[in-house]
Amino acid sequence: MEFLDKLKMDTYSVGMRKNEAYLEMYRDIYGAVKFLGKLPRIYKHIEFNNGINLSIQASIAHYCTPRITLDDLKGYDTVEIALIGSDFISADELELTDSLKESLNEYYDNTVYGYVPVELIDKLYTELKLVYGLKE
Repeated sequence: MEFLDKLKMDTYSVGMRKNEAYLEMYRDIYGAVKFLGKLPRIYKHIEFNNGINLSIQASIAHYCTPRITLDDLKGYDTVEIALIGSDFISADELELTDSLKESLNEYYDNTVYGYVPVELIDKLYTELKLVYGLKE
């Protein structure tokens, strides 16, 4: 799934993992950092040429399964996505196939799409790339 290779942590998420004061609350009595799976994480959006951004998120703070922060993104069955232009938009507003729109609508809550199977996100990413092209 090509979209997994496009996901890069934002600078806040990277910095938070290096911030000793932040990590302090996750230390055990021996000083080791535990519970990194409970640290939230944010990925940068994937940008397309039409001004649409695809936000794909998976961590303890997002609608995904398992609902924990995994190091390997391939460990998720479902993740949270959002389509963002000047604001949140739905797939219905884009030039996508009706079958893809219909499949995505099942997960839409007027802002984000929660617990979306990664196979469906792969289809969305592929179609957005084909129709609009990736912004380089």
